[in-house]
Amino acid sequence: MAREVLVRSDLPPVQGPSSHGVKAGDWAFTAGMLPLAADGAIVGTSPGVADVEAQSARCVQSMSSVLETLDVSLAQVTKVKSYMTDLRHRERYQSVYAEAMPEPYPAHACVGAFLPVRDAVVQLEATACVDGLPQPVELPSPPLGNHPIAPGGTTGGDFFFSNAHPSIDAEGTLVARGDIRGQVEQALDNLGVCLAAAGFDFADVVKMNCTVPAWYGFMRYNEIYAKYFREPFPARATVQGEISTEAGLLEFEAVAAKGADRLTIESVVTGIGHLSNKKRDDTIYVPELPGAMAPHSHAVRVGAVAYVCGQIPWEPPGIMIGWSEIRAQTRKTLENHVVTMRALGATMDDIVKTNVTITEAQMIPAFLEEYARFFTAPYPAMTIAIGGLAQDCMVLEIEAVAVMGASQNAVYVTA
Repeated sequence: MAREVLVRSDLPPVQGPSSHGVKAGDWAFTAGMLPLAADGAIVGTSPGVADVEAQSARCVQSMSSVLETLDVSLAQVTKVKSYMTDLRHRERYQSVYAEAMPEPYPAHACVGAFLPVRDAVVQLEATACVDGLPQPVELPSPPLGNHPIAPGGTTGGDFFFSNAHPSIDAEGTLVARGDIRGQVEQALDNLGVCLAAAGFDFADVVKMNCTVPAWYGFMRYNEIYAKYFREPFPARATVQGEISTEAGLLEFEAVAAKGADRLTIESVVTGIGHLSNKKRDDTIYVPELPGAMAPHSHAVRVGAVAYVCGQIPWEPPGIMIGWSEIRAQTRKTLENHVVTMRALGATMDDIVKTNVTITEAQMIPAFLEEYARFFTAPYPAMTIAIGGLAQDCMVLEIEAVAVMGASQNAVYVTA
């Protein structure tokens, strides 16, 4: 069965080698939907002023149109992630979002980041179930406030999707001000409560995302993080961005999955936080991949879905390629994805969604040229955000989601 491309004329032009959305297997994914009209012009602006409500409404409308074209409704969305240039706009965005999205709401995360289009203040992406409706996870003590989110996250099939978890207690008060270890513990404890309520635990987590406002205490963060997870670790990405908790040092998001056929991809080089040199039967060890720079794996697959870590431009001995040079770093990062996909028994065209963090917006055109060489059209859905990365002179990190068989039977939406 060949891949199918659906064209929708009311959507804006795609940003580079990307599709607006992809449906493969039991899942659908949208690109980061920007507040652009069908002619590519940004909506909701006047000189010096950004109309948050108009931009938010346009992002939700585009997200809905993409899913509708894939025969998926907003009610089937399991997780939405928003990117905002200024989190002081969050309440205005949420008022529009709450009115547009049907209840019960999906899981949600909101991070502060610069966006790839000038004057855009918000960008949205979604993950949705193809079959059936996701179920909200109820908590014994629901969080304070009337936010448009599923309090404990959502489940869809054998998967769980979390909200963003900061270091706050049941009263909404920041815990361990100035103490990275204490904040990691509180945030992961909060995540643990939601996992348990959904019938999952830390051993089921396949992907972690962490947003940090600064790289303060990064190694201490990993020290505590490794106490909550055991090898084989989930895939992970940590990037720099703004979070909504004043004086908060991090926020965590998670995807968990149940399945006896879990497969992990790691390097033969023992990574940071990896305490054992023994080889496990549930893991493929790849000599061409660099050792992990933190307690995480390169990829985890459960069933047909694989989550790939934030790959970076490193060679196996721990050498960065192309210091501050976007083309060389793009090529090396995607070469690491090629190796990872091959280890999974798949190809780059089985990737359905990528999330790109790049440190400078002016690097995006060169990045897109190199990126396009690693895929065949139609391309995966893609989200680009501008943010900081953990290593000096590293300008790029790329995460991915793959669905086995997507290269043969996925459905794509473009304009």
